[in-house]
Amino acid sequence: MSKFTKEQLITRAKMRLAMVAGFPESTLAQMDKQLAEIALAVMGELHDRNSFERWYSATCGLSGTDLESEFNRDDAGEYIYSGAADAWKAWKASRADIHHYAEKAVKHETD
Repeated sequence: MSKFTKEQLITRAKMRLAMVAGFPESTLAQMDKQLAEIALAVMGELHDRNSFERWYSATCGLSGTDLESEFNRDDAGEYIYSGAADAWKAWKASRADIHHYAEKAVKHETD
């Protein structure tokens, strides 16, 4: 089985989105579009989760098995322990706000 980098997969998903844009009436194209959007969202969340866990590890004051246990997750992928769970919810909310306001930002021409 071939292994692909995250960058290769992101590029492929974006390429699929561009390709299916020309076929708005095609059910199969719209299915491909939704699959590509899901893939991009999941890859984005994995990146966010890795960034979050690095930050949390550096700032929470725990180490060793105490720190490792903070990252235990249930079957739904949610953190079991409230410290990490609450921090993860706040992390995701802050990232959503960043994206929201970045989209609304007005670009200025500079002199």
